[in-house]
Amino acid sequence: MRLKKGDVGGPVLTSMGWHIFKVVDKKKGKVHLKHILIKITTGPTTEAELREKADDLIDLAKKEGFKKAAEELGLEVKETGDFPLTSGFIPFVGPEKVLQDFVKKGQPGDVSPIVRKPDKYIVAAIKSKKPEEVPPFDEIKKEVTSKYLKAKKEEMAKSIMQKVYEDVKNGLEFEKIAEKYKDQFVKVDSTKYITRKMFIPGVGFNNEFFGAAFSLEKGEVSKPVATNRGIYIIKVLDKQLPTKEQFEKEKAQFVNNIRNTYTNYLYTAWTQELEKGNIKDYRSYLLY
Repeated sequence: MRLKKGDVGGPVLTSMGWHIFKVVDKKKGKVHLKHILIKITTGPTTEAELREKADDLIDLAKKEGFKKAAEELGLEVKETGDFPLTSGFIPFVGPEKVLQDFVKKGQPGDVSPIVRKPDKYIVAAIKSKKPEEVPPFDEIKKEVTSKYLKAKKEEMAKSIMQKVYEDVKNGLEFEKIAEKYKDQFVKVDSTKYITRKMFIPGVGFNNEFFGAAFSLEKGEVSKPVATNRGIYIIKVLDKQLPTKEQFEKEKAQFVNNIRNTYTNYLYTAWTQELEKGNIKDYRSYLLY
């Protein structure tokens, strides 16, 4: 059956649940849909079965090994590869504290307790552990020296900018401040009208800077704002609201960005289902 404009299709099962959709509009190669999603939640019986299978995996792994036990129970095994214990992040899992503690304290061959996630149960086993290597002294010395010098520079810069800020509060003009502190690498610069998405020479795309700047009203001055590129004191010379035409232009772009993000999300979900072999191709019903 090929769906036409106004037709309702489904239900279609994906990893997100059951979908019922309506064809709002249809053009050559394109289709506009509305859909209802009915999420699939795990019932008490299924929950108990999954928990029991996880328990069986732990018991069987202690006797036959983790990989063989998983194969016998028809469970998928994913290997993380080597990762640093200090990272706080476990591949395929993320920042899971129970497993992090297990990995730090455990030894090769150990099997973890069951970890309950919103959409799964996880049981892990340590395949191997390597001792952390101590870097050569010269390498450590270079790194420590670099960090120390950077910290001292930041400390000096903060001290100078605090003095600058006091001068600003006392009414000293920015140009006179630049002259007063010219030997301490303080300079004054100005921008054109900026937006939150604009690249500013000498600043870049910096959230701290933009956050401080757009929180000020015309004529107001910020406290020192520390960023990875320097420390700034910001004065707002003027603010302009967008015109209706500018608003409509930005609105269209914003909507388009959201649409693209959602499209990418759906495409990623679709390709993941495709890898599992759970995709049925219904394009012929919609596009032709």
